[in-house]
Amino acid sequence: MLIGVPLSILYVLMDGTGAPVVKKETAGRAGKKDGEPARTREVKLGCVFTQTTWDAKSYPIRDPDSTTYVAAIEPSEQFGKRLYLEAWKRAGVDTTRLLRSGLHETSMRLTILAGDTGR
Repeated sequence: MLIGVPLSILYVLMDGTGAPVVKKETAGRAGKKDGEPARTREVKLGCVFTQTTWDAKSYPIRDPDSTTYVAAIEPSEQFGKRLYLEAWKRAGVDTTRLLRSGLHETSMRLTILAGDTGR
């Protein structure tokens, strides 16, 4: 089933950042330094947007009002599915090109867990 119109380029970006939380939210979690408790939880953020044109210097121009966002504090496996579903809702299965970007290893894990074929 196709939802929406097939897009020429669909960008799916993701990243995570630590958000300070109360102690009960980090109970049983190891901190970044050995022997210290965790003080943050990773908030995973994702956005999906389209681009159909370039400027005079060949830089991509984001389509106005095309960005949707997802965010959650949840395991990578769940967030990967959440972000993949958002991208699928936007583009259906006929996306010509899927560009993805992430700044660390968790982001790449999310892409793989979401079922990306690497095309």
